[in-house]
This record gives sequence, structure tokens and C-alpha cells, in this order.
Amino acid sequence: MYSIFYCKGFNDHDLGDGESPLRKKFNAIIEDLEENKSTNQGDIKLIRGKGGVKYFRAKLSDRNRLLFKAMKHGDKDIFVILEVILNHDYRRSKFLTDEKKLKT
Repeated sequence: MYSIFYCKGFNDHDLGDGESPLRKKFNAIIEDLEENKSTNQGDIKLIRGKGGVKYFRAKLSDRNRLLFKAMKHGDKDIFVILEVILNHDYRRSKFLTDEKKLKT
């Protein structure tokens, strides 16, 4: 089992309720990451933010993405769930536009 952490201020409300397609896809991705340390859900891609910081993005739908990061916490590998990016609007991402937002 792998640890999943959520960034303070994670915009969970943008996923909708437990029955929404975004929430269901999100839950499937999180479950895979916890159990397998990887996922075949969401067409995962490595992207770079400002300052060359590496992030992963997963497709929640045709237009919406999940941004997360793989990190070390002590001697453990963890995932930090950062934010939902709606409508491909990467310019509004708190993390992709300011590398200082992510404190390791």
C-alpha cells in the first residue's frame, strides 16, 4: 500500500459528488496509486512546470485533469495530490505557474 497525501487547499469540490464521472475517475486513479504505485487510468503524462519542476497529470475527462507529484517522505515513496485543473486551464494552476508553491 502506498501513501497518498492531499495538498492543503486541494479543490476537492471541483470533482462533484460521489456519483459524478469526475469523482468516479478520480477515485479509480487514487485506488490504483495506493495499491500499485502506478495506474493505467487517466492516460498519465509527465509535465514540467515553471522552474522545470516535474509533475504528473491524469485525464479525469476530455477537458479536466488531475495534477499530482511523486515524492519521497523519509524512506517512503508517496504521491501528493495537488489540484484539479478544469477545462485545460493550466495557466490558472497554482503549482505549474509558481514552483515555490510546492515545498518539498
